[in-house]
Amino acid sequence: MKKFLLTTLVCLPLLSGCATTGGVDQAKLDEIIAKVQSYTQTACNFLPTAAGVAEVIGAFSGTPGVGVAVSAVGNAICSGFQTRSATLGGTVVRNVNTPRGIIQVTGTRVK
Repeated sequence: MKKFLLTTLVCLPLLSGCATTGGVDQAKLDEIIAKVQSYTQTACNFLPTAAGVAEVIGAFSGTPGVGVAVSAVGNAICSGFQTRSATLGGTVVRNVNTPRGIIQVTGTRVK
C-alpha cells in the first residue's frame, strides 16, 4: 500500500510517462531515481537509497503546481542537514527539507 501511494504521488506532476489508467511506469520511475542518485553522487558525494529518493520525489511532486526536476530533488538532498559524519562508505542520514516537512534520507558517503 505504501509503495502504491508513493508511486501515485510521484506520478502526478512529475512523470509524463504515467499510464492513463492511474498507474505509474515503474521503469520511468526507476530511471528518475537512478538519475537523482547519480546527481547526488557527483554533486555532494552522497548515494541515497532508492526509497529515500522516492520519498523526496513524492513530497515535492505532491505539491500542487510544482513540477520536479532531477536537479531540484538532487539539490534538496545535497543541501539536507547531515546528522552525522561518516567515513568513506559509511552510513549517512540527511534531513531534507521538503514542502511536506523534513524527510530523513539514508545513504552512504562516496568518493
